[in-house]
Amino acid sequence: MADLLNNIGFYNIKKCTGCGACVNICPKDCIKLYYDDFGFLKPQVDNRKCINCGECVNICPALHPIERHNYPIPICYVAWNKDTKIRQESTSGGVFSVLAEYILSLDGIISGVVLDEKLRPYHTVATRKDEIKKMRGSKYLQSDTKFIFRYIKEMLISNRWVLFSGTPCQVVALYSFLGNKKYTKLITCEVICHGVASILVFDWYKEYLEKKESSTIINVNFRSKRYGWRVSAMDFFYANGKTETILAEKNIFMKSYYSGLSIRESCTLCDYARLPRIADITIGDYWNALFQDYPRKEIKKGISLILVNNDKAANVISALKDKIEYRSITLQNATAKNTNIVSLGKFDQRRDDFLLEFSHSDVQYVMKKYFPKTLKNRISALLDEIFPKKMKVFIKRNVGKCTKIL
Repeated sequence: MADLLNNIGFYNIKKCTGCGACVNICPKDCIKLYYDDFGFLKPQVDNRKCINCGECVNICPALHPIERHNYPIPICYVAWNKDTKIRQESTSGGVFSVLAEYILSLDGIISGVVLDEKLRPYHTVATRKDEIKKMRGSKYLQSDTKFIFRYIKEMLISNRWVLFSGTPCQVVALYSFLGNKKYTKLITCEVICHGVASILVFDWYKEYLEKKESSTIINVNFRSKRYGWRVSAMDFFYANGKTETILAEKNIFMKSYYSGLSIRESCTLCDYARLPRIADITIGDYWNALFQDYPRKEIKKGISLILVNNDKAANVISALKDKIEYRSITLQNATAKNTNIVSLGKFDQRRDDFLLEFSHSDVQYVMKKYFPKTLKNRISALLDEIFPKKMKVFIKRNVGKCTKIL
């Protein structure tokens, strides 16, 4: 079996999510995750240590889907954190932080994603409120779960509350590692996932920016609110003290991600982009707020969508209601601009060509080839030249409304 498992993905390489369940279950620690040639985490076995026990194959969620027992139709809320500072530091409405602080108040632990010094995302643990800050915000890159599932199991056996936050496939990996045993004090929280982007595409674009600025990028905010929640932009923080905010339309990392050019192959086959949802709680951006009667000031700050998927989650969310502003909404409203709740996202058929080509090409060349300028893009570029960035954002926000009126 060792030879066969040199790459566990051999069994179903297209569906391997890089979740790390096999890494955590291996009794000999002979499996590790590595970045493949396209920049995605894949498992690899050290044949010298493997004892052919088959635990890795038996636990694989891609090979052995788990049963779902959540509500077929979730309870849906629109919400935001009453703490405006935390809300500003969060990707959308800051609901994750309220949830995390509640679990900490029960003497629990939080497992979420942070960036290391190389800006590689990984799962870690927070036991204090000040440690939650780094877990806030979207990462868009797949995190390495390392041995976090083992630690979570230890905490659950010790009767501690645990909040695990991650992508749906990572939540399933935790369930599989726990043998699908129901733990009363385990709360799982999944993001509304659009897929995970290639780390190599991110590195390639980061190196391009570093060369242009002659300074190293030491931190990144994948969802900047500098121009408000509804405007997609990234903040890059340089060692020389400069902060650069780049709109998604100018950012090939984000453009390739949104178009599906740089996402993991298994994401295009995802079994978790449907109802019933897999985690206890699902959170994300409530994009439909842009088309409803929400105050402009609230839209600018960010609005969260919460899906309550079972009775346990309903009890937890009920305990948060003095910390959040919220309203009930229908599932139809929840999914109107969040189709990934119920269906797969976009997948560009040129994905393989892009992933084979990008690292050997100049950023500007790749941008022109895969994202040729349309009339809309030319107008956007002209606005860049004529107007300050904030004014440009305002015009883009309102021109559509004016067109509808006319």
